[in-house]
Amino acid sequence: MAATIFSNKKHKSIKPAIVKLLKSVKLDAIVAVGGDGTFLRAFREGARTNKPVLCIRSGNSKGVLAEGGASEFEKMAQKIKAGGFSIIKYPMLEGRTEKQRLSGFNEIGFFRRTEEALRFDLFVNNVLFYENVVADGGIIATPAGSTAYNISSGGPVLDLASQSLVFTPLNPHGLNKPVVFEGSAKIVFKRHGAQAFADGKKLPAVKRYLEIFKSGKSAKVISLKTPFYTKWRRIVGI
Repeated sequence: MAATIFSNKKHKSIKPAIVKLLKSVKLDAIVAVGGDGTFLRAFREGARTNKPVLCIRSGNSKGVLAEGGASEFEKMAQKIKAGGFSIIKYPMLEGRTEKQRLSGFNEIGFFRRTEEALRFDLFVNNVLFYENVVADGGIIATPAGSTAYNISSGGPVLDLASQSLVFTPLNPHGLNKPVVFEGSAKIVFKRHGAQAFADGKKLPAVKRYLEIFKSGKSAKVISLKTPFYTKWRRIVGI
């Protein structure tokens, strides 16, 4: 058993304690100490290695999947030692274009590449939902990702237990509102194509279409059974 730790230099002091904790409960896991970028790296590694991830936030990080801050580690450790945790699987996203495959945890999306707005059709489960949308782009997010770029773009927050995805258009020229759905989404571009991105990372341009659906892979996250809405109230400062 070997613990993998993702963190920045500020948290060297708690690393030995984390390793000791994981050994005491015989749990082979990845521990991410930091913010959203650190967590996303850990989730990708966890999906690759099939290891669960324990998220510990630091600084001003809001991370909805974080179970506490670095200063709360002792309290978290006691709860884990007492068996007060579970491992929850969160879906990864997979995208497909005419030439490439994409993957993400929070979201996969697209931006316009020129000064002109994009024009595209949105299909949900192979059925035309929005026709000839004019917008700067769009996002398809998971429930966990709905609390990230999606909400900043005017999309809804989904309960983490939901099996749905959400499509949120970016600055649409009309009444094309966010859509919550189960299954897959396909965006067919009418002109110009678009710039794709996944979890904030720029990807090659897409010329004709972008299809997005839940991947066969998932990220396993260690949960201390804190209710989602308790976490959400902390994030929004209620």
